[in-house]
Amino acid sequence: MDREFYRQNERYSDLIAKGPYTYQTVPMPRVGAYHDVYVAALAGVDGRLKRVLDVGSGTGEAVAALAEGGHEVVGVEVSESSLARATGAGDYRLYEGSVLPFADHEMDAVGCCNVLEHVDEPVALLDEMVRVLRPGGTMVVCCPNFLRIAGWRDYHPRMRGLFQKLKNARALLRRAREPFTDFERMPSRVTGEWCPDQDATVVTNALDLERYFASRGFTVVSVSCIDRPVPPWVRRLADATPLKYGVLNAFVTARKPA
Repeated sequence: MDREFYRQNERYSDLIAKGPYTYQTVPMPRVGAYHDVYVAALAGVDGRLKRVLDVGSGTGEAVAALAEGGHEVVGVEVSESSLARATGAGDYRLYEGSVLPFADHEMDAVGCCNVLEHVDEPVALLDEMVRVLRPGGTMVVCCPNFLRIAGWRDYHPRMRGLFQKLKNARALLRRAREPFTDFERMPSRVTGEWCPDQDATVVTNALDLERYFASRGFTVVSVSCIDRPVPPWVRRLADATPLKYGVLNAFVTARKPA
């Protein structure tokens, strides 16, 4: 999708500001704020304060939460209208969409949440995130799984229907045997009536993310099909088998080689 679609898109920014529960088709149980899992992964478990970068920070919910936790946080966003709505704590910067405005190895943790599926060059964006991440740092990427092989009320045509799910299953099996080169693309489906991820142009999924990280020498810390707060037993059950690569969402945490 062209960056100009987002730069001054007031309607899109309004939807983001209202929160994902206002437009997702199948909401998960509200155990906490939508970004809690993403924020916790970026903050880590060692208790050390970090310099954190949130790429595609939207209206700033994750940035504000990390800043309130004491971390030094920067949020970059291509949408001027979304940045104008960011009122929480943190450092917000307009991003021109190709080169992140930071030095090599400047960040302790870098992440993007529901961003990768909308960019023109997903590998280039991930490589930029890798560049600014320090050795041993944490990278977190969460996005939709467009290669679903099972689901209920799937909201996007790339996920919906038995025939499409069979195609997705074959695609996952093929990807599992091949080295990573790039993400598959698909056409935008923007229409007059808003539907979730209709503007997505990248076939994001957990397996391709895991393969990307492996190709860059990262250690994959965790792969989950749930990107939002749920009861712990729900997460354990959902992630217990390889089926996690073909259902719900894609939430991958990885560590850069030291």
